[in-house]
Amino acid sequence: MHAAPRRRVSPLSAADAVQGFRGLSYRFRLESFLLQLSTAFLKAPIDDLERSVEVWLRRLAQFMGIDRCSFWEVAANGSRITCQSYYSAPGMGPPESELLRHRFPWLTRQYRRGVPIVWSRVPEQIPACATPEREHALQIGAKSVLSIPLSSGSSIWVLALVSTRRYCAWTDATVQRMTLVGEIFASAMLRQRAEISLRLSQWQLREGEERFRGAFDHAAIGMALVSPEGHWLKVNRALTLILGYSEEELLETTFQAISHPEDLSQNLDYLRRALAGELDHYELEKRYIHKDGHTIFALLSVSLVKDAWGRPLYFVSQIHDLSERTRTQLEIDQLRLELTHSSRVALMGQLTGSLAHELLQPVTAMSANAEAALSFLAAGESDSAGMLACLNDIVESCGRAAQVIQRVNSLLRKERRARRRIDLNQLVREVARVVHSDLMTRRVRLTLQLHAHLPEIMGDAVELQQVILNLLVNGAEAVSHASCKNRDLLISTLTREQEVELCVRDRGTGADPADLERMFEPFFSTKPNGMGLGLPICSEIARAHGGRLWAENNPDAGLTVHVSLPTAG
Repeated sequence: MHAAPRRRVSPLSAADAVQGFRGLSYRFRLESFLLQLSTAFLKAPIDDLERSVEVWLRRLAQFMGIDRCSFWEVAANGSRITCQSYYSAPGMGPPESELLRHRFPWLTRQYRRGVPIVWSRVPEQIPACATPEREHALQIGAKSVLSIPLSSGSSIWVLALVSTRRYCAWTDATVQRMTLVGEIFASAMLRQRAEISLRLSQWQLREGEERFRGAFDHAAIGMALVSPEGHWLKVNRALTLILGYSEEELLETTFQAISHPEDLSQNLDYLRRALAGELDHYELEKRYIHKDGHTIFALLSVSLVKDAWGRPLYFVSQIHDLSERTRTQLEIDQLRLELTHSSRVALMGQLTGSLAHELLQPVTAMSANAEAALSFLAAGESDSAGMLACLNDIVESCGRAAQVIQRVNSLLRKERRARRRIDLNQLVREVARVVHSDLMTRRVRLTLQLHAHLPEIMGDAVELQQVILNLLVNGAEAVSHASCKNRDLLISTLTREQEVELCVRDRGTGADPADLERMFEPFFSTKPNGMGLGLPICSEIARAHGGRLWAENNPDAGLTVHVSLPTAG
């Protein structure tokens, strides 16, 4: 048997051996460099991370034998690329602090796509479409450029290496190792930002707690933390002064125990809806029972605080004491009632003569019929039909007289009345009957144009009658000096969407345009003996009913006063 011939292996040349040794040595030193870098950033304090990045960029440049190492961040919208840290060799200036997308569009697209820039030879390897990038590389004297984009969360970071003294062959292994370096830098920057954000949040939380505690304790209004069940958890001094209880007494009870019984159900309904997730905040005016028994009027503003899982923790309640304001408002309402009543009395005083005349007619008829009946009886006549007719006339006249007195009495009565649904047309007719005699005395003709299907309104019938009466009397006075053929008053009603409108139109001299707004101001009057209260009171009544009152000069002659009021719905 013959032995197989041995394969001859070419002996390595000395140059190849040296090159291989250098390659192994470089990889060993690179791995060692990466290990040191990773360990350094793992142990580096948060406050030193930015400085550490600068130090290790310098070491990386020296290790790689290049002239500049820099670390960049791409804006989320890609509009700019900002230099976060850098190292430049002696004699080489710093990089630009910011690169804008409109200057380097090709470079920005590559970074946002995560594509590394690997130019071992500049400018030969720069694409023809990257003209601005070529000009910039030549401007800084670059021979080789390696830029590696790194996506980390929502951020894009870039590790950039530039050599100006020699060409560098960027191998795939080098790109992989530099990617690891960039990831270490990116992790360090994100860690620093997260820590700073955490510290800021903790500081803001402490600041917020301190501010809340200070605002809570020293607030001029009542404040409290209330459990979902209604127990007082914490109260401030202002609340103890409002309610008359000490802090210890309040913490032993619930808000339900000191709420006015008539207001409790509404408060509990809001609380239930808040706990069910329907509301995060609610406000209502309610009453509390003071420790000494009197009623406290308050505006309650409540916000629900939840934990990170959305579970209710407690309510923050703000309690504004409205007792003084409520008492003042009641006094104002009483004065308004007195003033409105006085105005009605004064207005009825102007109609005394015509009302007396209107009342005298049924009284005279009653007297005549009574005398006729007495005559029948004195003559001994037994005309039962004639007696019955006299008595029926007396009853009818009494009814007319009673209606006159009732209408006057309703206008003169001073009392608070609950608002109800009202037919405005019916009010107009009733007031027209009250002023009928006065208008006849002044020889004024009154025409009614009332909408056949006018919606009802909600209001106080007597106050609205006062408005109509005042406008009719003013209109009659406005035409009293006109010629007889122009002594016309027109009162009309119409409907506009969710409103009804009452218009009183006269054919008098009208008003100065400058006075059209002022005539509704208190104590302004164009009458020689006017007090200037009638129209302001009417305007206030209209506002109290959710409407308004205004006046316009007619195109031909005279003035029209409008009153708009919301429908009852």
